[in-house]
Amino acid sequence: MPLLNASMPSTGTAPPSINQQTQIGTEGMSSLPAGFKSNRDEPLASSASGSNDAHPSKGPASPPMAKSYKLPAQDTPPYPPMVPVAMPDSPFLARIYELTCRWVQEEWFIIDAIKRDTTRSGRASLQAIKESRLTLDNLAKRLENISQATLLRELKKLNAPPPGEIIRVTRLTFAKHLLIHTRLLVREVALRAGYDNQRHFAEMFLREFKCRPSDFRRSHVKQTALKPTRPPKPKS
Repeated sequence: MPLLNASMPSTGTAPPSINQQTQIGTEGMSSLPAGFKSNRDEPLASSASGSNDAHPSKGPASPPMAKSYKLPAQDTPPYPPMVPVAMPDSPFLARIYELTCRWVQEEWFIIDAIKRDTTRSGRASLQAIKESRLTLDNLAKRLENISQATLLRELKKLNAPPPGEIIRVTRLTFAKHLLIHTRLLVREVALRAGYDNQRHFAEMFLREFKCRPSDFRRSHVKQTALKPTRPPKPKS
């Protein structure tokens, strides 16, 4: 899964192009397994200022990433990157939305690269895939190496949705993004958004957006289709 070479903006500036991605790494995901390397020395989860921000943990530093991967052309998506589903004023909350947005878009690519890596043992691959998935525990560790309970408590102070809800909405919004910008089959869209069960994905999509994925795509195509032009009248 390719990573962006620059952090996604928390303001109205345009996000960087995915086509600039050249490595699988962990700019914002140092909890990922060894074998993925950040393109920057500066971690995403640096301490942010703000009275409501969580304090960074004193836990042990993440191990260095030993190996980087060059992405083949087919791993570079031709569609534009998605922006975070919210742009809150709190720096800590904004980081959660930005990290979740980037992680959801990269998750499938990273897991696919791990599966194609023949240098790993089966057990190492399973562990790497587990650590690469966007879960509550992995998100909390990536932010400040804190516990799920601490993350829930900090979000409650900010009157923000729980982290599970942020992840769910981000996944479904990414699926919507793929339905608009690609012609992937719905089952493939579900997989890339993090849903192994297509039926469950369709139910969650319907609950969130009041329509099924296929109906949403059909409606969007109809709304954005070019109007047919009338042929010029022949001159008499």
